[in-house]
Amino acid sequence: MAEKKNTLDVLPSEMVYKILAYLDLKHLYVAARVCKTWNSVAKEYDILWKKFCLALPDACKERINNYRDSGYSWKETLERTKMDSARERVQQNWLNGRYSQIRSFKELPQNSMCPLDKNTWGEILEAEERRN
Repeated sequence: MAEKKNTLDVLPSEMVYKILAYLDLKHLYVAARVCKTWNSVAKEYDILWKKFCLALPDACKERINNYRDSGYSWKETLERTKMDSARERVQQNWLNGRYSQIRSFKELPQNSMCPLDKNTWGEILEAEERRN
């Protein structure tokens, strides 16, 4: 029996690139999961991710440059920078006492947790002790 070919697999990678270049970030991630070919193009044409890195706030520019200088792709740079920003936001919220009155896990707002190192959690606990 002949193998069925995915219609999307017959498009040349240059054409897929042009399609992907029109997408916003959310839809680029979705499109990269459509099929192996589109995922491959999203990886091969790393320039697709550059515009999203450059659209990040100016506060992220130094971090972006550091990641790029360290050899990370635009996609990796974007993902690492966004994760760093989220981690910093969560850390600041904890340090500022935003979650001080929470008494159970169910009360925690969405996006109030992320991986933090032991020193950061130590700072957070010390800040909580000073507040109490």
